[in-house]
Amino acid sequence: MLKEKKETCTNCGGVGKTPNHPHILAKRCMKCGGAGYVTVKEINYFSQEENVEHRCPACKGIGSIHDSGVKNEVCYICNGTGYKQDKKVKKKYQIIVADPPWELKKIQKKVRPNQINMDYSMMSIKQLCDLKVKEIADDNCILFLWVIDKYLHNGSIDILNAWGFKYHLTMSWDKTNGLAMFGFNRQTEFILVGFRGNIEAYPKRKTIRTSFTAKSEYHSAKPDKFYEMLDVLPYNPRIDLFARKQRKSLLIKNNWDVWGNEVESDIVLTS
Repeated sequence: MLKEKKETCTNCGGVGKTPNHPHILAKRCMKCGGAGYVTVKEINYFSQEENVEHRCPACKGIGSIHDSGVKNEVCYICNGTGYKQDKKVKKKYQIIVADPPWELKKIQKKVRPNQINMDYSMMSIKQLCDLKVKEIADDNCILFLWVIDKYLHNGSIDILNAWGFKYHLTMSWDKTNGLAMFGFNRQTEFILVGFRGNIEAYPKRKTIRTSFTAKSEYHSAKPDKFYEMLDVLPYNPRIDLFARKQRKSLLIKNNWDVWGNEVESDIVLTS
């Protein structure tokens, strides 16, 4: 069942009126300085301190605080309620990115002999198939499903089909580094691309390369370059499932929604 949380609408900042209207009064958010995000220091997988971006809690990622006393047009996202997904209106996404916590065992290393469990909760193929992703997908939608080598030919297509998508092609990411094992340096991850509805064969826009290179920052994190590649797609809205962190590019440039246990989720997605 798909449930909706009553949260402040990110399009109008909770005032029920669109901030894109030329006559609305807006003040720059003092907490984030208008950026829409705040930077906090966190400890990463390698026990190193790093700066991580999070959506600003004061302005909800908009970057400005809007004057609710201005007579203006009703926000088309929340229908003037000031709340996202109000009255159980199900939002349909045209781009869905999913980076599932695949079920696997962590390899014990001499440098970290006591760390043999994964740093996050994992999900089985059945658990992933049961997620009601189909309910949040638009009639015309593209799915980008991150897959590790173990599940490339074992279960990933089942998930794609269970979510209501047809397989289209496979993309690859060269991480420039990886785990050396059995004589192979495993530095590649894959993305299954699926679609539902109609997809243009020869769109008049910049194409997306099916293989790309970007340095891997830390365990399981996907590169910002991947999300930047999707900027050429004219489809909205968008959501990042199993999101590891909230990025400035996701929240500000294309107004991505996110869902996962490491972020402030925009929806509640259940089996």
